[in-house]
Amino acid sequence: MTMRVLASPGLNAREFNPYTWLLYSRLACRVEDFSYSRAALKFYDIAHFHWPETPLNSTATEFLAKAKLSRDLIIIERMRSRGTKLFWTVHNLGAHECRYPKLEDWFWDRFTANLDAFIALTQTGLLAARERFPRLGQIPGFVIPHGHYRDEHLQRSRADCRRDLNLPPKARVILFFGKIRSYKNVPGLISGFKAIQDDST
Repeated sequence: MTMRVLASPGLNAREFNPYTWLLYSRLACRVEDFSYSRAALKFYDIAHFHWPETPLNSTATEFLAKAKLSRDLIIIERMRSRGTKLFWTVHNLGAHECRYPKLEDWFWDRFTANLDAFIALTQTGLLAARERFPRLGQIPGFVIPHGHYRDEHLQRSRADCRRDLNLPPKARVILFFGKIRSYKNVPGLISGFKAIQDDST
């Protein structure tokens, strides 16, 4: 019998971030994207979460963030009561924006209490997760390295890219990759880049 996995996010997140699509499209199991109706009405062997802290980063008010997190915890507990195992891939040890620290503590305490196993991207990450969340020391933890995105992007030479961007062949290029968020200190990166004493920059 094929194992059934409910993934959040799952295969449909490819345009946003191909990470989960690359992961699940290569597994020998049936994977469906998370929805509350699926979680409530269907049985899955595993529910696999990647960024459960998202409401803590993206919700405008603490009240609304708690409502969303409470809804998530209720559906998680309901799934587990029917025998679904809960897995978490630890991408972050906390919410990046740090908007609601007390609410965040409340959420992690309840979320980690429901876990059956967790996945880290490195051995160091596994140890850091167990240090941050001591309950993880009581459940299995696995290391599955982050895959590459090479096959997801058009293969082009550096020379072609420089030509498209009208950059000199020898110019130094620094890339900031990802969403621009305050905690990433992009102004500091720009200042540091400007401070480099190099005629080719």
